[in-house]
Amino acid sequence: LIVLFTETKTYEYQIQKKYIIPYLGTEKEGDDRLRAFAAPQSSEIVTLISCWPYATNSHSIVIIAIPAWQGK
Repeated sequence: LIVLFTETKTYEYQIQKKYIIPYLGTEKEGDDRLRAFAAPQSSEIVTLISCWPYATNSHSIVIIAIPAWQGK
């Protein structure tokens, strides 16, 4: 579960998918894939993108989550 807070409201999102994308040595392809995840979507989702694993950062990790009420 991912929980986002504003000053007045809390939003809960259920994780739906996780992608591990090779990056070191394949930067062009990795950038193209990450750009697709970062593009506007047709439905409400949260997309988290980070380097992975800790210390080597040889890959990117992408987490996709939808509003928790949709996942029930």
